[in-house]
Amino acid sequence: MKSLLLYLSLCLLPMLCVSQVQSTTVKLLDLSVHPSAEVDSVTGLPLDTSIISYNLDFKVNAAADASQARILFGTTQNSGDILDFIATFTLVAGQYYLNYNGNSNIVTGYNARIKVGLTGTQEAAFNYITLYLLDNQGQETNRLYFVK
Repeated sequence: MKSLLLYLSLCLLPMLCVSQVQSTTVKLLDLSVHPSAEVDSVTGLPLDTSIISYNLDFKVNAAADASQARILFGTTQNSGDILDFIATFTLVAGQYYLNYNGNSNIVTGYNARIKVGLTGTQEAAFNYITLYLLDNQGQETNRLYFVK
């Protein structure tokens, strides 16, 4: 009888002690990547030809719950071997902004944008862009990918 109770407690106890897996309510959608260039208003020529710029546009369902965006330019998915950086979400006067490298981009509704500049070497080397967010508790969101 004792062995039966011991057996049942050893088998059933782990099933009763189910731990809750934490997940975030912040979700990413619709990553799109577009080349971007600042041009001279008179000549129409790019102002800086040594930097290749991209706009990374995406949607986030809850900017209020997001703290950081993590962007990885790599030779493979989930790799930041070419460029790896973090942009931060901030709240200013009731409006959310996404800040990176001295630039602040307003988050309008669900739409967010990050402008990234790459050298010619970096631009030639990357094959993938991986994007994910961290929420205010440090939990990662789903990941979005762009394939060059």
